[in-house]
Amino acid sequence: MNTKHSLKQATTWPIRRTLVSIFCVALSAWGVAGCSTPHARVTDIDTSQGARVSPSRCANVIATVHRAIDDAGVNDVEARRISGFNFLRTNRFLASIGRRFRVDASDRAFDSWIDRLRALDQEAIEIELANIPDESADQLGIRALGRTVPRKGIASAYRICAEEERRLLHTAPANRQRLVAAAKVPDNYSDWAQTVGLFPLTSIPVSRGWEQWKRDNLATFVQRIEELPVKGRVVSFVPPGSKPALSPASVARIVHRSRDPVLGIPTPTGRDRKLLLNAFAPVWQVDVTGTYDLVGQPTWSDDATSVNVDPSLPTVFTRISHAVVDGQVLLQLNYSIWFQQRPKSGPLDGLAGNLDGVIWRVTLGADGRALMYDSIHACGCYHLLFPMRQRWIEPNAMSTYALKELPAVVRGLPTPRQNQRIVLRLATRSHYLVGVTVSGGGVRSHDQRRTRFAADHSLRSLPLPDRGRRSLFGRDGLVVGTERLERFVLWPTGVESPGAMRQWGHHAIAFADRRHFDDPQLFERIFGE
Repeated sequence: MNTKHSLKQATTWPIRRTLVSIFCVALSAWGVAGCSTPHARVTDIDTSQGARVSPSRCANVIATVHRAIDDAGVNDVEARRISGFNFLRTNRFLASIGRRFRVDASDRAFDSWIDRLRALDQEAIEIELANIPDESADQLGIRALGRTVPRKGIASAYRICAEEERRLLHTAPANRQRLVAAAKVPDNYSDWAQTVGLFPLTSIPVSRGWEQWKRDNLATFVQRIEELPVKGRVVSFVPPGSKPALSPASVARIVHRSRDPVLGIPTPTGRDRKLLLNAFAPVWQVDVTGTYDLVGQPTWSDDATSVNVDPSLPTVFTRISHAVVDGQVLLQLNYSIWFQQRPKSGPLDGLAGNLDGVIWRVTLGADGRALMYDSIHACGCYHLLFPMRQRWIEPNAMSTYALKELPAVVRGLPTPRQNQRIVLRLATRSHYLVGVTVSGGGVRSHDQRRTRFAADHSLRSLPLPDRGRRSLFGRDGLVVGTERLERFVLWPTGVESPGAMRQWGHHAIAFADRRHFDDPQLFERIFGE
């Protein structure tokens, strides 16, 4: 070995590394991506006029960014900030994964989990910075970095500072257990409202009302879909892709190769993601009697005070989520559509209001076939389950949930063959799901409109008519202006603003129990483990 060369290399490498880091981070601060490393040290960051940001200053950068977002009221609450670790966020799925680290905190698994918590936070920060007003963004750059920089520059500086904070997690083992304990998501029920509203008593008529709704509305599923009454004209909103051509074996292979080798979480990306979303996309068949029944793209009104749904852009919003069954993480494909309103059937209609949405979810088994279909409206109401396995036939009275409010379970759903799609019939005005069949089953359609796919997270930052951006959802996870009169009756259930449209992660799906649509163990809790 050449000792002189090695000594020279050892001497010059820190200098070169510092110069390269200064250059890269300076580019990042101006929104030019490309050369930052995952665990860059903040002491290598050059911001303005040659001043460096120390690790202690880095904590201030993160706090300053959060404070500006809070002050502007553009908090995105799909994932929740973790108390004491404000550079990380979690959701119900990752919180459930984190519980295993109470007894098993191997470095690889823990680091992989942290990667996902960081990704949630960074995604939210970039959305929040996109939604912050221009003047607030300019002031934020000055306060955090000493000069006005583009939003991407602020996001880049935040990312590097967050990685520095993350590095400190490894310097104190006690931080791990503190993080695991803090990484939790509160449920979407108010203990205060249930206490004041005498929930043990008021939940009884609520539960009976739900049973009556099931008797009134679930009978349609035993009818052939072509025999269902039509009040207007049937319009089929069909997926943008070709017919599904994936065999169950192909689906299973895609899911298998997308699994995180450490945590076992399937996360298909790129072409694989598109193939899966196309393969399981349903046909939305709507009985249309007015524009309120047309699927469209939510947009901000001309005066930026309300949300309109543009029917000229029929859009299906897609999302990947996860369930946990028998200790294995399963992939879920979510499809949601939006309508302009649920129109009033009379002056005292407590269910009517601006905007309406429906979500259809497909949970894939390890064999590449659908294990469960289920659906809710965007208010979290009307949860319907369509189990495709014998094991999930009857809710288990001894399950984790008390099941004071029995879920609506619909059996006998046909299994689509390759090249067939699930067809969903929605009623006019209420947009209730009233029938499910497979394509080619004699379904009548007077009109077909091809939809487009869009990522569900795009609703978290919509363009405003003049300039700027704003989320569809408020800082409480609700869509402003979608309140229903039923909230004055159902408030004792503890659900905030019952009937209002809400963001992913905020769908409370029971009024007489506590259940959440994004609970990864929802099916096991209902049907028993």
